[in-house]
Amino acid sequence: MFYTTDTLNEEYSAYQIKYTAPGYEGPREIEVGDSLDEVIESFCISESAIDNEETSMYGDDDKTYVIDYDDQGNVEGFYFNFYDAGWGHFNIIFEDDVVSSFGMELFLD
Repeated sequence: MFYTTDTLNEEYSAYQIKYTAPGYEGPREIEVGDSLDEVIESFCISESAIDNEETSMYGDDDKTYVIDYDDQGNVEGFYFNFYDAGWGHFNIIFEDDVVSSFGMELFLD
């Protein structure tokens, strides 16, 4: 796990926390080493959305939920974006269909 902070400019400060090893549970009890299928089940993500390489799962003006793919159509990550007093996202990153990291980035004014 690591935590960083930085000032992007005079308007925003950036904060990041990232888990890169098993033993830390994230939302819905996911952790590094979980399979893509386990995460799909935990977050109730539609299998057809993955099969069709859809990029946007659902969302509204304040929140969006995005799937990111590599050039071969494999899932690289899920991003749960939010906008309010700044912006940020919770992310789950995959390598070979296994969670390699998860965390949160915030950009606050």
